[in-house]
Amino acid sequence: MSTEENKQLVRRFYQEIDAGNIDALDELVAEDYQDHSPPPFFPGSERGVRD
Repeated sequence: MSTEENKQLVRRFYQEIDAGNIDALDELVAEDYQDHSPPPFFPGSERGVRD
């Protein structure tokens, strides 16, 4: 996949989400996708995450 094709795919991904078209994610996201982002941090909470 070229850089330009990848950019177009990412733009479409966000357009579909913004439009509320969750069904499009079946086409755009792999079944075995794993989100490796850290959980959000909430300062002031005991564990740093929302309880």
